[in-house]
Amino acid sequence: TDALVSALAGMRQKPKVLVAASAVGYYGDRDDEVLDETAAPGSGFLSKVCIEWEASAARAMAFGMRVVMLRTGVVIGRGGGALAKMMGPFRFGAGGPLGSGRQFVPWIHLDDIAHMYVFAIENEALSGPVNAVTPDYATSSRVAQAIGAAMRRPSLAPAPALALRAVLGEFAQTVLGSQLVMPRLMQRAAFRWRYPRLEEALQEIIDPSRPCTLLERYSCRQFVNAPHEQVFAFFADARNLEALTPPSLRFSIRSAPSQMREGSVIDYRLRLHGIPFGWKTLISRWKPLSAFTDVQLHGPYALWEHLHTFQPVDGGVEIGDDVIYALPFAPLSRIAAGFVRGDLERIFAHRRQIIAQRFTT
Repeated sequence: TDALVSALAGMRQKPKVLVAASAVGYYGDRDDEVLDETAAPGSGFLSKVCIEWEASAARAMAFGMRVVMLRTGVVIGRGGGALAKMMGPFRFGAGGPLGSGRQFVPWIHLDDIAHMYVFAIENEALSGPVNAVTPDYATSSRVAQAIGAAMRRPSLAPAPALALRAVLGEFAQTVLGSQLVMPRLMQRAAFRWRYPRLEEALQEIIDPSRPCTLLERYSCRQFVNAPHEQVFAFFADARNLEALTPPSLRFSIRSAPSQMREGSVIDYRLRLHGIPFGWKTLISRWKPLSAFTDVQLHGPYALWEHLHTFQPVDGGVEIGDDVIYALPFAPLSRIAAGFVRGDLERIFAHRRQIIAQRFTT
């Protein structure tokens, strides 16, 4: 990059934009911290490399060029790369999560990163560091389950952190590290991911002849005769979540922001059939008065993505709930799929009843 920028300096007519590769290694191991483009760098070798790499590219800004640095996550695609290495143990029935399985793995489909480079060239509003990942926050356990399902192999054999450190040495920290990377700038620029969910992306890569069997969907609509702003304000207050949840779940918030926004995290506890669970949720998208999406970071599901929509209709509001979810421990979880579906229907029936009572005018 230094050599390229030095060559650009000597050009009489310079290009308008330089799109440079960088990596999410910039952030280092950050556990559950939400990392958008404004987050500080981490420490360690990979962070240092990315810092210096981006500094080299940024020199082109002095020539009046627009510079975009794509901090790329794990790219998954056919014909090699990280996925080919991850698939190896699954061929012998020994696949599973790395370490605890709770660490976040920022990822992106090869087709999407290719289109993202073109998008960065053409979109003049983008500049500086941009997180080149998919807004789908997958843990190592979920990655393992999705690979196993696409390959029709089990994914229940975890690789303990101690063993990985013994085999991989210092590199083990790279595969055991956690990075919860949010592509805030690409979302705001309205970039459209072709493969927004890990399970469908991996199925398309590994065995496109078969449909993805891991994802379940639930949707419902409800009309309320109330002002649009009032309805959205009610759902924007995390404290109202308790009122919308059946008492049998014993829902209680441990921490939540006073006002939700993009990047907010809500931490709460509940009980499912008497079993206590911690549940941590991220507000991954936030469009005031229109829609917001919450996704499970940690909890009883492998995937939980809940889109809330608020559409003005005939002097009132149509409230929409669209949930995409996946159960853990596939394929064993298929046994419980019907029970889980019944639970969801009862929970949302209670929710609709409370909403109708709250907005009766």
